[in-house]
Amino acid sequence: MTDIADGHPRPLSVTRELTGEFNGQTVRYRAVAGDTFIRDGSATPIASFFTVAYLKEDVAELSSRPVTFIFNGGPGSSSQ
Repeated sequence: MTDIADGHPRPLSVTRELTGEFNGQTVRYRAVAGDTFIRDGSATPIASFFTVAYLKEDVAELSSRPVTFIFNGGPGSSSQ
């Protein structure tokens, strides 16, 4: 969170274009990892969490893309 805009830190994000073989098929996908900020009423970041998204490329209808949410445990939050 070293990049500052308007006195507030900006969330960091990194994107990689990747290819993998899944069930015998070659799949092109994008991995996006970064911070997501929760802000108060004055837009000041008050909390953050880290997310990773894997997005398949060459999808004709983006609204039909399935979505899965996985919550990992950690200090103060069980993964069970």
